[in-house]
Amino acid sequence: MTHNDGSKLPSADAFLRILEDYGAADCRYDFCADVKRLLFVPGAPNTHRSVLNLLPSRHDWQIEDLLCFDHHEFVELASFALRGRRPSPAEYRTFDTEDRVWRKLDFILALDAENRRERRGPKVKGIEWEARLWRLADRLRRPGLLLLRRLILKIFRERVRRLSVRLGAALSLRRLTFECLHRLNEVQSRSARRARKVVIANLYPVWPVTHGGQRRVFFLARELSKHFDVEIVVPHRLGSNSSLSFGPGFQEIRIATETGFNRLADAVDDTVKMASDAAYAMYWQECRAYQHVLAERLRDADIAISTHAYSIGALIDALGDRSIPIVYDAHNVEVRLKQPLLERHPALLEAVRTIERTAVERADLIVSCSEDDRDGLVAEYGVDRARIELVENGVDALGVPRLAPDQLDRVRADLGIGSRLVAIFGGSYHYPNFEAVARILRAAEHLPHIVFLLVGTVCWHDMTKAAKPDNVVCLGEIDESTKWAAYLIADVALNPIDSGSGSNIKLFEYAAAGLPVMTTRFGARGAGSPLREHLILVETGDIETSLRNLAAMEREELRRLGARARVAARATADWSSIGRRYADHVASLLRTETREEVRPPMVSSDA
Repeated sequence: MTHNDGSKLPSADAFLRILEDYGAADCRYDFCADVKRLLFVPGAPNTHRSVLNLLPSRHDWQIEDLLCFDHHEFVELASFALRGRRPSPAEYRTFDTEDRVWRKLDFILALDAENRRERRGPKVKGIEWEARLWRLADRLRRPGLLLLRRLILKIFRERVRRLSVRLGAALSLRRLTFECLHRLNEVQSRSARRARKVVIANLYPVWPVTHGGQRRVFFLARELSKHFDVEIVVPHRLGSNSSLSFGPGFQEIRIATETGFNRLADAVDDTVKMASDAAYAMYWQECRAYQHVLAERLRDADIAISTHAYSIGALIDALGDRSIPIVYDAHNVEVRLKQPLLERHPALLEAVRTIERTAVERADLIVSCSEDDRDGLVAEYGVDRARIELVENGVDALGVPRLAPDQLDRVRADLGIGSRLVAIFGGSYHYPNFEAVARILRAAEHLPHIVFLLVGTVCWHDMTKAAKPDNVVCLGEIDESTKWAAYLIADVALNPIDSGSGSNIKLFEYAAAGLPVMTTRFGARGAGSPLREHLILVETGDIETSLRNLAAMEREELRRLGARARVAARATADWSSIGRRYADHVASLLRTETREEVRPPMVSSDA
């Protein structure tokens, strides 16, 4: 790779504005990735490619589409793709006509291998339509098709309402068909019986999803919502009471905290930076409105989940005399994560230990995100290892945007990067990330021909505001589309982490973006063997040498390394596959509690 040492980079603000423009135009993060998974169906192997090619690259997906199982624009575009043509501008404007249901029907029936040669469209009427859909449902036994089953149920309801005007047998048909679908799907319709409900207590809002903790809570909850009604209930220090619906059976409820709590939490934060989570664990009783709402939402819940240890006290208090299974989703071994931060505050560190011990002892199921954390919880608290299930961190791999090589070259030219190697690091405002940034800044002083991009709230640290090498650009906290644009223009991702707990979600995002990932062995914890095989493992003292070697490589070779990492990330680290295992663990608690009475919505193995 040739070097361009003399070119001057634009200012951080100008750099960011250019990235934001490209991010908004070409790197729109696709929140409809779950809907697109409907297309990965046996019998229609090429359908998804034609449909994805039809989707407008600049379409402004809204959050309501995140779990919208029959997003009408997507389904109708799919029907045009199956007919082998693009919709005209006039047809784009007619998506809300009364023929919409038939376009949805075209889409579903086209996914059925046996019916692909049959005639499709509005002329397929009456009983023939239901019979074909019934046969399709009978073949939908694979666990990955749960979303398609639910889409079928929704369209059935719409279609039956229309049929009731014309067919005297509509009611009996509805009864017969719904009974069949319920039996085949092994799930209970919300219209027939209340769905099982999961309440998640978290100590901060999860939307908008920016940092790693939010990602784990949000995406695991999203996967649970495919099997349960899910409510995330959070205290909110910076806003008013509100609720946000992400889709059917999936919402976040935010309750504003009182002035008394805010004052106490501020006092802790003034004494010890980055200890707001411990402050909440100490003073949650002061969040009286939140406790009232949490108790109300738990009244008809079947399972309660505490994400992080810090919510466990509030959760136990809100449950009162109710006895339902409790899940502790351990993002870290908290006492080890807080050790460097609280070493001068032993009383606060001991409070964290007590909180975490309570979470471990009271939980019916403990979930950790790495083997190291599972070992750590066993060592710190003597917990039975069999009580801890491994649910790794991941990435929403199917939603990751892509840029063609010629587009990347244009962006890099506009940014003044040219052919220089671009290395990127993203991190939140946590101690292990501070150490990593310090290492990167030291390396940057000796590597002027390499551009270093820093992303995230780690840029709030004083060392990034002081004098730093000219080849370092601090982008700060940026939106999702701009973040992916930054990842896509980079040549290599850095993860020089050697302390902390949990696992680094950034590592999975780097790989999903198609970047070669240079990481320490500690930073690679939580990565499965297929992905780990494609990581560039280095010691913290070898960062500079390794970057020199990468800078000497041709860009095509770097892209090949990144492509292999991307394939491994999609195959092993996507939230959908991780979430299916998580849902299975959660549902097993209901099987144990009420084996005779309840058949919880489960993700079964392939028949």
